[in-house]
Amino acid sequence: MTDHSAADIAATIAAAESLIGATSSTQACTDLADFLQEQQLVARLPAHDAGQSDMVCIDGAVASEQTDELAWIAAVATASNAQLVRRKTLVVPVSSAMDQVRSAVMALCEMSAAVELLDNGTDTWMDGGLVTPLLSVVTAVQAADQQTATALCDLMDEIDAAEIIDGYIDHATQGSVAALP
Repeated sequence: MTDHSAADIAATIAAAESLIGATSSTQACTDLADFLQEQQLVARLPAHDAGQSDMVCIDGAVASEQTDELAWIAAVATASNAQLVRRKTLVVPVSSAMDQVRSAVMALCEMSAAVELLDNGTDTWMDGGLVTPLLSVVTAVQAADQQTATALCDLMDEIDAAEIIDGYIDHATQGSVAALP
């Protein structure tokens, strides 16, 4: 282990410790952001000219295990001029389809954020291929485990996934959304 990776691990643990005792997720996020700022662990995006339009890159993350929480904290040490967050929770039985369902829920959140931004005229980039979120949803809906598939379909009805997917496909076919490799 290099000194640099040891420092990264120490910084991640220290960031996680700042969440202990938080009374709400909003407070925890604020505390974490403050901690990362104080430690100068936030990479700031440069300001852009007033006439220049905003550009957004959408990338999802799934925190499904306690260890994932620490990895997620380490990964979000960036900041921008604004943020658009989509959170959704789904409880499913332990099965071989769990990874597919996690991926589908994340994809729906990503597409929802993209559609909102694109509807407002914001230049939007998706991290990964444009078809990836669609494939994630289709794969998960076909889960062999009936209970898992039903839970996902119920969630999709709740958030009006058909409208989200339709809007996403419209923007993608019009060429108004781009993909990062």
